[in-house]
Amino acid sequence: MKYILNYMYQVSDGMNYLHEKNIIHRDLALRNILIMSKYICKITDFGLSRVVEENTYYQVKAIQSTNQIIAILI
Repeated sequence: MKYILNYMYQVSDGMNYLHEKNIIHRDLALRNILIMSKYICKITDFGLSRVVEENTYYQVKAIQSTNQIIAILI
C-alpha cells in the first residue's frame, strides 16, 4: 500500500514541476502513467500538452453528452 502513496506523490510532484514550467498536460489519466517498478512511475503522453503564456488564461469546458472534458486554451 505504501508504494501506491509513493506513486501518488510522484505524479503530484511531476504535475507541480510542469506547473512551474507553465505547461498544462491536459490528459492526465491512469492510462498515461507508466509504472516502471514498484518504486518509480512516470507521466507520459504529452500530445495534448500546451505551454501557457503569462498573459493567457486556461478554461475547461465539459461536454455532458459524451462524458468527456475538452480543455480549450483561450
